[in-house]
Amino acid sequence: MGLGQSYQIEAEECQNPHRVYIAGINRRVGVVVRFRPRCKQWSCPVCAQINRRVWAHRAAYGAEVLESQGAPLSFLTLTSHRKLSAEQTIWVLKRAWPTLYKRAKRLDGDFSYFLVPERHKNGRVHLHAIVKGHFGTRWWKDNAAATGLGYICKEIECDSPGAASQYVSKYIGKQLDGQDWPARFRRVRRTRNWPKEPPKEPSTDWEWRIATSWRKAEELISPLLAPVWQSIWTTEREAYATIQAIEQVPWAGALDKSI
Repeated sequence: MGLGQSYQIEAEECQNPHRVYIAGINRRVGVVVRFRPRCKQWSCPVCAQINRRVWAHRAAYGAEVLESQGAPLSFLTLTSHRKLSAEQTIWVLKRAWPTLYKRAKRLDGDFSYFLVPERHKNGRVHLHAIVKGHFGTRWWKDNAAATGLGYICKEIECDSPGAASQYVSKYIGKQLDGQDWPARFRRVRRTRNWPKEPPKEPSTDWEWRIATSWRKAEELISPLLAPVWQSIWTTEREAYATIQAIEQVPWAGALDKSI
């Protein structure tokens, strides 16, 4: 299928018109895989739901690693002070949480967290987090109030990575229920030492080209195509599945045209 030809749009495919065009070129098997990556923006209804699943997975992965290391985990809820307006709760959040984090670091030098703000219907912001350690509800009440947050706090045990995933998915889902957020507001926050999946080693079999329009994409790719090459234009999800399948092919003659 040519680069400019139409294809079936999946229900879960991002349709942001400003996406770039990407082509993966594999000379070993004579294939070009072309697709448009998703925009990843929270304002995009499709990408927001995908972001939700991605961050839930990241929470579960980190919780699993910490659990394997014998580290206790807790679910933590921190409210804003009842006298603050909706706008003030955001302003205080930016200043109070870093101070509270430093206090937690004094108790545990390797303290880490995975945090999801929630905005209630009245616009006030509260915090939900998975934190390393059991400091106790009383400690959080006293120190949250001292740093400018509300004194209504609750800490309960997080008993499994699956529970961590569900917890993050739940509160990100509440973020997506229609409340407006300030520009560039971080929907999910985690410490640098929250365990992350190791990066995948890039394959040396692929060359990548990026273009900002159909015309530029055609200009980049056309000179590289040989008559015997297979050109695949697909969705982002199918593109990565195709690339993974192609990497298992030991020689060009083995390439199944149905991939």
